[in-house]
Amino acid sequence: SWNKFMGRLELMYEVRESWLADPSNFIVDYMKDPWAEHGPAELDVLRQEHEQKLLDLREKMRLRDKEQTILQMKAKAAAAELVDLRRELANTTAQLERERQQRLDAEALLAAKAAFQGSMSKVRSSLVPIPEAKKNQPAPRRSLAGSASISAIEELDANSRVGRCLEIAKANKVLLDSLCTEQAYGLPELLDSD
Repeated sequence: SWNKFMGRLELMYEVRESWLADPSNFIVDYMKDPWAEHGPAELDVLRQEHEQKLLDLREKMRLRDKEQTILQMKAKAAAAELVDLRRELANTTAQLERERQQRLDAEALLAAKAAFQGSMSKVRSSLVPIPEAKKNQPAPRRSLAGSASISAIEELDANSRVGRCLEIAKANKVLLDSLCTEQAYGLPELLDSD
């Protein structure tokens, strides 16, 4: 352009004047060299463009660093959440295992109750009813001399009563064990009264 040409021509005059003033110590200032490919005005434009590119690059780096920091924070939060979820999974697994064990214990208790009720029905069916007349009779007394006045029928009746008492004691023991198990597991609804 004409302005560019005039600017270079003016620089040529300034360089000539400097050379005429001191030709032995004359050095051309590269910023004011009129014969250089780029003149001072062009260099200024290039310098401004370069500075703008530097500013843009710095801004991009700042944004990238900010994004990287955000991603690192998200990664840390995700890792913490993963630890929490693993802990929650372990707790849930343990709870499910406890509930499964309680269910198995309850099923075993129900099976024991059914077995107990079955054995009780067998015991009841095997018991010989005591005739009403013999229930109210007073027990025979022994004399001071030690002779017994017990007849064979009364002895048989006494033996059957003792046997019945033993059967009832065994049934009571099974019932007591069942009740203790019930109380230990807190399952009162599983045993119904007969």
